[in-house]
Amino acid sequence: MKCIECGHELKDGAIFCIRCGAMQVSMDGKPIERGEDWPSLDAADGSGYRSSTEGAMHAAQSKSMRSFNTAPKRNGGKIAAIVVIIIALIAGIVFAAVSCNSQATSGTASSGSAAATTTTSSESASATSSTASTSASAASTSASAASTSASAASASAASTTTTTVDASQRQVEPQPEPEPEYNDYYILPDSSSYYYSYGELSWMSSYDLYLARNEIFARHGRMFNNADLQEYFNSQAWYEPIYSPSQFDSMGNVLNDVEQKNVNVMRQIEKDQGSPYL
Repeated sequence: MKCIECGHELKDGAIFCIRCGAMQVSMDGKPIERGEDWPSLDAADGSGYRSSTEGAMHAAQSKSMRSFNTAPKRNGGKIAAIVVIIIALIAGIVFAAVSCNSQATSGTASSGSAAATTTTSSESASATSSTASTSASAASTSASAASTSASAASASAASTTTTTVDASQRQVEPQPEPEPEYNDYYILPDSSSYYYSYGELSWMSSYDLYLARNEIFARHGRMFNNADLQEYFNSQAWYEPIYSPSQFDSMGNVLNDVEQKNVNVMRQIEKDQGSPYL
């Protein structure tokens, strides 16, 4: 391309001429072209510019100003700046909060460590005191036990001496004989008024038949030579020994007919059983 003022060869896209310094492009970046309204110092009305470069700049500025006056205003730069400021403020607040929290945590940890150390020392002192108290208590208990043993031994000796003296001075009192136990029991309560059959008494043992048969005689006051019979009837409340065996036998037949028949039936059953009491 060539300079619009002096015609010097320039590189494509050059803004100013390297020889005369004339502007080659307008403010909006478009190449300047010489036109009919291009003023110069040769203008007849004397209102021309000092050089064609100044005239070109005036023309370019007039076109540029017209284009700038019609272009809408844009606030994108201000918004971006506000956003950057807000982000910086938030970052500063977060950093300050993290720093405060870290300092507080460090302080709490230090306090906790100091408290733990103090507690451990207190516990150690308490344990030492407790051990000493336990030892003193054990010693006191041992002393008390020894004193108690000595007192018990002394009391036992005194008691033994007193008991020996009392035993030598006290007279032995005779113990009363125990009263015999009595029963009010009949093996066959109706043997003096009811005729028992063979079958009704056959279930009884030989010893029970032996007692029941002599029970009829004992009701009349007869005594017995056999010790087991006499001992048994002595234990009965209803028994009254009146007659010796010889006396009772000399009195004749004291039994009534029912009693005599029952004695005969029981004697027969004992014989059939092979009783050793006949």
